[in-house]
Amino acid sequence: MPESTAGFPLKTGATLLSDLENLTITSHSLIEDFLYTPKVTMIAADPGVGKSLIATQIALSLSSATALFGIFAIPTPARVYYLQLEGDYEEFIERMRLMREVVPLDPAYLCWDTTPVLNVLNPVHEDIVVKRIKSWGRPDLIIFDPIYRTVRGGLSKDEPASAFVQFSSRLKATFHCAQLLLHHTHRPSRERDAKEEDDPFYGSQWLKAHVDVSYLLKAENPDRSRASLINKKARGANVLRYISLEYHPETMTCSMRFNPGEGDALTRILTYVNFCKQSGKVTDFYEVAQVCSISHAHLRRQIKLPALIEKVDFANDPPNKTLWKPK
Repeated sequence: MPESTAGFPLKTGATLLSDLENLTITSHSLIEDFLYTPKVTMIAADPGVGKSLIATQIALSLSSATALFGIFAIPTPARVYYLQLEGDYEEFIERMRLMREVVPLDPAYLCWDTTPVLNVLNPVHEDIVVKRIKSWGRPDLIIFDPIYRTVRGGLSKDEPASAFVQFSSRLKATFHCAQLLLHHTHRPSRERDAKEEDDPFYGSQWLKAHVDVSYLLKAENPDRSRASLINKKARGANVLRYISLEYHPETMTCSMRFNPGEGDALTRILTYVNFCKQSGKVTDFYEVAQVCSISHAHLRRQIKLPALIEKVDFANDPPNKTLWKPK
């Protein structure tokens, strides 16, 4: 059997039946409600909105198991390989010096790579990157910043986009890790100038299909001190649909803003539950309804959903008041 298919035997008969009965599903959260392995996650935004800032904060938070944006729990430290393909390394170092004032980092869990040798249309370049990663060890997360610098010819064309997808799939098979792809949205045409698009994705549809989870990062005000991560795709991952962030220039970090009027009902509830978890707060049915601006009848329907049941222990103490204890 060729080496490229040796680790992928056919699944049929007794083998398939055994997998149906016994196969352990290995997907798990690196960052609860946000980043999963071995999922491929994309953050797309216009230039200058803050993709690299957020990716750097994700890397630091994972290395030290510090709650991302002050809200999203990280169960254990994770190893992050950051492939920086744009910007100056010194600028990233200065950024991390400021960030670590509020987000601790463990350098043993971080690997920064600034290799200029990468064009995924050339298999030799792929081999070089894989060997460089292996020389450090197995990562839990690989960050591409940004993906357009990994290929010649533009990701709007099928051939280079397919080459990147193949490379990403190879990394998944080799390391079984999560991937975070930073990507630019397209430049608006004259026809689009007058009306903002709901999902300004740029690139071949092969790239869009490959991604498991995608977010659109949008500035919420002119000085870009507030931004939102809007979920556009969530294949096999339980993520919030809307995340509102506030930028702190003195530390170059972001924190999550809780606004009870933002997002759908389940998003607002889960956001508030995460807030209570990080602050060690026990809440109750009536407080959640008030804070999240949800009727009692609607909230009673929401608490039956698996996404909420796995996050909260419900306790009737006293009997006429249901306490919510975030897990």
